[in-house]
Amino acid sequence: MEFSEATPAIPFPKLPGNFSKTNRPWWRSLNEELTMLSLYLFSILSLGVSNPAQGTMSVHPVSEVEFAQSLNLKQAFLAKAEGLEFWCEDAAQFKQVQGPLLQAWKHAQECLGGPYFPEGVTARIVILRQDQAIRDYPQLLAGEAKTLKLTLPTDPWVQGVFNAGSAWWGHPPLALIDGGQIKKNQLVTRAVHDAGLLYARFAMSPYGATPPEFFQEGVAGLLIRHAVKKPEALVSHKDAAATSSVHGYGVFAGIGAAMNDGSNHPRSWPNLLKRGVKAMRKEKELDPASRLDGLLKRDAKGFARSDYGYAWAAMEFLSSDRYPVGEEAVAIAKDRKWKPAKADQPGPAVHRRGVLLAALEELRHPEYATWTAPQLGEQLTELLLEGAGEEPEAFHEAFMVWVERFMPKK
Repeated sequence: MEFSEATPAIPFPKLPGNFSKTNRPWWRSLNEELTMLSLYLFSILSLGVSNPAQGTMSVHPVSEVEFAQSLNLKQAFLAKAEGLEFWCEDAAQFKQVQGPLLQAWKHAQECLGGPYFPEGVTARIVILRQDQAIRDYPQLLAGEAKTLKLTLPTDPWVQGVFNAGSAWWGHPPLALIDGGQIKKNQLVTRAVHDAGLLYARFAMSPYGATPPEFFQEGVAGLLIRHAVKKPEALVSHKDAAATSSVHGYGVFAGIGAAMNDGSNHPRSWPNLLKRGVKAMRKEKELDPASRLDGLLKRDAKGFARSDYGYAWAAMEFLSSDRYPVGEEAVAIAKDRKWKPAKADQPGPAVHRRGVLLAALEELRHPEYATWTAPQLGEQLTELLLEGAGEEPEAFHEAFMVWVERFMPKK
């Protein structure tokens, strides 16, 4: 059994005296000793495996059996990757989600490096079908949260899981999904989406601080497009803007699945960006807020439904190790015959991914730990422009050329 640093020490009970000096019958003394010893052993075992309704666990379960017992489930399934645990109580849902989720996680590592979770911290994607298990689950993180001096998910947060079908918690990094109401393709999409959000938070902050909207949604979109064969359109922003920054293709965004508009469906994103860039080309002077550097600075209230696609394209562009920066990027715009190097060929000496990773490494420095998402967006923009040796106009021009000629279609 493993114990966390928060596990309280339990003194061994003082047993009743030695038999040679007691006037009590030997069998009574022995019975008391055995009783005290039993209570002591029970107190130890109860720390490691206890029902949340009866007490707080000191450590999160590490096996399927422990997980099932702690939440009164008939069974549980576990899949692992570096920095990730995927827990599920339903065999069919586990089989459906496991492959895409692990594939997405691997892709995040390839594009962003990492994972960057602090030592002893694990991101967890948890799918539960029983209401009581969903209510009890946050208590399994109690010992971990106490050790790290973090706040546990609250009752209103748990209610949000029931209302929206899923919710995520920044630190300890957790996505909890109600498998009783969220099913099939939307279940896979939500699991991969929320894994991307958690990955993004720690890629930019050592403490999982809230990153710019484009970054966390862009990383989530990057993983969805890569790993989910039949993704669903999701909206994560309660107060998303009613108008789009990609020239009129967005509508008001509500919580949950998008029913009346395809502008935020992952399959629609490439066409959305093509149309958006085409419209940008027709403008004599483009509004700076519509440029790529404008997206990087956008806050949650200004995040439109079509910005999900814009954010995905931005992260595809910024994480490319095949696309150059600076003067080389300018030359590509003039050379219609240029093609990016294949995967088995060397890429440019300085590429977009290298610039992005250097910027993220800088932002993970503790001095940025208390910065807000808008401040991080501003600083990230400056670091990217400086690393690429580009002005905002050239930065956006390189992005538009990439959208027109090199953006992934699948």
